[in-house]
Amino acid sequence: MGTVLGQSINESKKIDTELFLSKYSEKYELKSFLKQGIFNTLLVTSKKDSNYDPGIPFVIKLFPISNDNYLKYSQEFTEIKNLYSNLESSPNVVPIIKLDQMKEANAGIIIRQYIKYNLKQALYYLTCTSEVEKKWICFQLLQGLRQIHSKLKCHGDIKPENILVSSKLSVFFSDISVYKPVYIIIENLQLYNTFFYCNSVDRACYLAPERFVEKLDEVNNNLNELTQEMDIFSLGVVFAEIFLDKQNIFTQNDLINYKIKKIDIREKLNGINDINIRNVIKNMIDIEPKKRIRLPELIIFFGDNLCPSPITRFIAHLNLMIIVYGYYRNDLLVALLYNHFIQIWKSLCINNKNLENMKIPKLKKNLNKYLILQLLSNKYNIYKIKCEFPLAFIQNDYNDKKNKEVFIESEINSNFFIHTNYNMGFYNNNPHEIEDDCTIIIIKYLLSCLENIKYISTYSSIFEMIYNLSKILVKKKNWNIIIDLIVPNYINLFEINNSKVNIEAYNSLIEILNLINYDELILNKID
Repeated sequence: MGTVLGQSINESKKIDTELFLSKYSEKYELKSFLKQGIFNTLLVTSKKDSNYDPGIPFVIKLFPISNDNYLKYSQEFTEIKNLYSNLESSPNVVPIIKLDQMKEANAGIIIRQYIKYNLKQALYYLTCTSEVEKKWICFQLLQGLRQIHSKLKCHGDIKPENILVSSKLSVFFSDISVYKPVYIIIENLQLYNTFFYCNSVDRACYLAPERFVEKLDEVNNNLNELTQEMDIFSLGVVFAEIFLDKQNIFTQNDLINYKIKKIDIREKLNGINDINIRNVIKNMIDIEPKKRIRLPELIIFFGDNLCPSPITRFIAHLNLMIIVYGYYRNDLLVALLYNHFIQIWKSLCINNKNLENMKIPKLKKNLNKYLILQLLSNKYNIYKIKCEFPLAFIQNDYNDKKNKEVFIESEINSNFFIHTNYNMGFYNNNPHEIEDDCTIIIIKYLLSCLENIKYISTYSSIFEMIYNLSKILVKKKNWNIIIDLIVPNYINLFEINNSKVNIEAYNSLIEILNLINYDELILNKID
């Protein structure tokens, strides 16, 4: 689906954006054009008479329709609507608020929520420089692609611009390319520039090499058929960029030369320190589609050998609670973390002899009573996840005082994510020996909650949790996270016009800095 629509677009039939904006002027206010061309992407905010509170940002994507063949277009548009309808329950696919068509403006309309960062921006602005953060992002991308493929569909245009990342490091696929062509004729790259051109300065290219053909006659399969192997290749290129610190491995010319085996990209991949990650990526971007690792095996390999166990033990569950069950509100998310902090602490310290001997913290603060009521009133409070995951927490009956909440501390073990010793010949790690410190992920959850807080007690809860997590950082000598991440965020709190918050932030910062052994820190920097 999508190739005929893509091939038939005529620049003379451009979208009438002004007509569209005039029709929707009562609901939305235009803030900026995120992208212009044959396709237009707008950033708008809601107005008072909208169904949403005023000022909420949305992204509107307009794509052209063929008025000359409106019936055929309507059939394709129905298929697009059905696809997005099927993906509504996919946590790692950005939700679509509205999908419509406006014939008089020559436009198909997709309205989705606004997420500030794409992947490339997130790696820079959210300073996702640690190996564990990169693995956490990749883990979510694998889950998102599994969600798309499970609907018997492919994405078709995986690249950093079409991967969105929230401030809490939740990752979403966007812009599933059901209306874009599958194959590009090498001698006529106009379609590539129209549909797939990347805005990056380095002109990176992420399409699988088999999508570039000399002529359409050489294509053996249906012209409208994307394959899962194509998505695996594109995701492998994205993985390489993540672990090469935003350095891409293919331009368009590189990719065409790679297809005919004129270049070897192994030298570029040697910049990835972890040999296991390097070998996985090499497998994902194999020139031969059938030789690429399949997604189920890739998820198993990644979870067993590359991902630290806290990610599969509880962080993946926590992320789903935020996305699926509304714990994105900062006060409520902090209450959730505080309520289960001891279990989270134990999960972060397990399988590490130095950390296992640390004294379990005793939390001093009491949760705000209104937040406790909100937690108790949520029927998913012990959060039965409906995404092929087992229970992250055991559901209990609050009327039974003897029945306490129990946190599952074993890895996820389900049909789609089976822990096994399946081996392809290049995995040597034991998952319990992986030293990546997942503490930074929980700290970033908490730091992201320092904005838009309703209750003063929430600040106190954040300060107490970060102080206790800082003990883990100091024990593992990860002082840079304290100095480069925690300290600047606390200093920003001094600008809040609330003396109680200012004093608590100051006292908490002093407590954290007192944990550091500065003589040891200086010696390590000299070494």
